[in-house]
Amino acid sequence: MFDDFIKRVPCASRIVKTFEEEADAFKYEALYVAEMKEKGQCVCNINKGGAGGNIEWWTVERRKEYSENNVMKSQEQRERMRENNPMKQKEVSKRVAEKKKRAVVINGQTYKGAVDAAKKLNVATNTVMVWCKRGYDTNGNPCRYENEHQKTYKVHKSSSKSVYIDEQYFPSVKSAAEYLGVWSETIIRNIKQNKPCKGHICRYGNQQPSCENPVKVSQKAQRLTGEDGNQ
Repeated sequence: MFDDFIKRVPCASRIVKTFEEEADAFKYEALYVAEMKEKGQCVCNINKGGAGGNIEWWTVERRKEYSENNVMKSQEQRERMRENNPMKQKEVSKRVAEKKKRAVVINGQTYKGAVDAAKKLNVATNTVMVWCKRGYDTNGNPCRYENEHQKTYKVHKSSSKSVYIDEQYFPSVKSAAEYLGVWSETIIRNIKQNKPCKGHICRYGNQQPSCENPVKVSQKAQRLTGEDGNQ
């Protein structure tokens, strides 16, 4: 602000008053800055003066002194900013929020915004936003913001791998997980790490034979299996 000011307005510097003690100069500086500000001058002064203008390394004491003299941190300034902030008024903030809200259309149903749609569909707001961004929801229904054209999309269905548990066939990881009473991620992780899952040997239907000794794998499974057959 200062650099911009001196480029537009002819300026000069002068000594206003001299003091034998620096502390006295600082006190006068604070009073002089306050007097000039009341006249609409000293517009470039960020702090209220009295903290000095020396260029030096920041210390804990120096930071504290600068902070205490920063006019933007004064209680009066905070109150002024709080009172003049229109967003503190509920009517104004509500009106701004409504103006920024973007209606969404999910499977032909229009909602006032992503938040409203999320509440109705019992999902996270961010989930609705992802649907609108890509053009379809989890079930493949078309989704978009009301002011945007519907995106052409193709739902990519995951091709679930078949799984063998102790040579018993399961058409998908999900069905295998339900059989063992675990999460699908548990099945996937144990197969990847070549570890038994709850004492059972698991593998994908198209998985190549493991290089690990099958006898050791079987022994490992037996060690992890308790009397009731659970891990």
